[in-house]
Amino acid sequence: MLTLILILLSVLVAAGGLWWTIQIGRKQKTYTQDKVNAAVTRHTAVLNPIFIALIAFTVVIAIMIYIAYFVY
Repeated sequence: MLTLILILLSVLVAAGGLWWTIQIGRKQKTYTQDKVNAAVTRHTAVLNPIFIALIAFTVVIAIMIYIAYFVY
């Protein structure tokens, strides 16, 4: 039961990070001057390190759950 709760929490954290990233991406302006690639300026994962941190947190939690559930 605890495993399912931890999996649910990690999924919720990832979904919250994705939703937050989408909201930030909608508010961002696209800067095309200074020879910056427009695809890079519009890519919210590049410009939002919080989303990258949430992905890393989710991966770490998933690895911990895998080890606790299947190895031990």
